[in-house]
Amino acid sequence: MKQHVSILLTLLLILPVSGCGYRFAPAGETMDRKIKAVYIDTFRNHTSEAQVENYVRNAFINQFIRGNRFKSADEKETSDAVLSGKITGLSTSHVSYEKNDTAREDTISLSFDVEFRDSEGTILWAKKSLSGREAYRIDDNPTITGKNRKEALRKLSRDMAEKTYRDIMSGF
Repeated sequence: MKQHVSILLTLLLILPVSGCGYRFAPAGETMDRKIKAVYIDTFRNHTSEAQVENYVRNAFINQFIRGNRFKSADEKETSDAVLSGKITGLSTSHVSYEKNDTAREDTISLSFDVEFRDSEGTILWAKKSLSGREAYRIDDNPTITGKNRKEALRKLSRDMAEKTYRDIMSGF
């Protein structure tokens, strides 16, 4: 009898918590199901960094494909929605030094604005001043430092596209 009471009390404590309906992973319930094909437009580049708009756009294309909720549209005219944006800032700063005050690690910071519109031009989701940063190693060889910087910028673009996609899908 004591065992039955213990089980009943345990169930009474667990049931209210387990039935809250909260889910961690967004599944896009806030997005209209009619939107199936999305065109990722070229981001306008308001920085002096060449190619950054390509890194960001490619990161978003890959993220939307990975997300499995939408298919990629090749043209605006054939899409149900368009994701567009502008890169508003890109900067680099030193974050670590050697004993002789030589910089050994830099951080690259990126910021952009994003809009997600349906085919009629209605804004479904928009956010200004999204930002992130990524560290990379400085090498004595400038070519290696350049490669490290480029890879950091690509990784930063991927990370920011993933976060933005999650925000769009969850309605944040």
